Amino acid sequence: MCIVDYLIGCYAIKIYHSGSSRRFPAALTMWPITEGARLRERAHRWLRRPSRSASLSQRAILAPRAVCACAVVIALLVVLVLGHRGGVAPSARAERLRIQTHVTAMFYGIPQHGVSLGQPTAPVTLQVFVDLEDHNDGTRWLDSMLPPILAKFVRTNIVRLEFHSLKTDTLNRRQFFAQQIAALAAGAQNLLWNYIATFMNEQGREFTNYVTAELLTGIAEQIPGLNVAEWEQAGTSIMAKSVAVDNNTAVRVGFHDSPSFRIGLTGGAMRNFSGRTVYLYHKYIIHKTPSGERYVAGVSSEWQHPVSLIDAIDLKNAVDKLI
Repeated sequence: MCIVDYLIGCYAIKIYHSGSSRRFPAALTMWPITEGARLRERAHRWLRRPSRSASLSQRAILAPRAVCACAVVIALLVVLVLGHRGGVAPSARAERLRIQTHVTAMFYGIPQHGVSLGQPTAPVTLQVFVDLEDHNDGTRWLDSMLPPILAKFVRTNIVRLEFHSLKTDTLNRRQFFAQQIAALAAGAQNLLWNYIATFMNEQGREFTNYVTAELLTGIAEQIPGLNVAEWEQAGTSIMAKSVAVDNNTAVRVGFHDSPSFRIGLTGGAMRNFSGRTVYLYHKYIIHKTPSGERYVAGVSSEWQHPVSLIDAIDLKNAVDKLI
């Protein structure tokens, strides 16, 4: 069998043991346990074994290819789920497949522990304060600037990332807390970063109250390996308090925009961290309805606080100073 067959075996048996097989077509859920275990072991042996005739440079190419192969397999499983459920237009299904292929490949093989991404032993911690409805800068940083950071610093066990909440783009507190808690609930299964990346790539119209329970559940259902029933029960008042603490911390240290960053030695003091890439925007004019809901009424001639994003070069300079 080829490696794709092996990886399908690995993932099918994982689904079987996770108790979430009811969400998958019968052809996938009826995979025999013994066969799946056998394929899983053979896949692991294949991935661990370098070619005897391969040079060091050739061996270095194998790991990324394996990651991409697994990402494609998992994404295909996701699109099968979406198609099986029905009610999803082909165009939307294709877009979700594209997003899940991208998200799965980006985080595949990197350990997640609650809000953290990367090995706990990494000497440097980068804290990322973000509003999930940050349509422009948050999504730009996540999709364009984060992948090189993961490749050069997180996968090499130099830097670990932490997710923190910051309310900027979400107009109303109820939606803000709902979406940030949904991400933390995914973190209870160590899939927080998959959740936020999926959410931020499937956002609704900016500055509208588009976040609903149905939307948040729809995001959760797209993430391979996430037990939605457990996710639905995971959101707690403790998580709500965590969101409030994060936001208060961001205000206290002077953050105005999402995403914002802090950096320091793991377990040590953090400091605010800005990058070379800066964007300027006009302020929005915010009004309230009689019921207290906030909405955007226009754009002001005044400039808001500059948005500063960090890339791999910025991070290298900071890490060199720390260690």
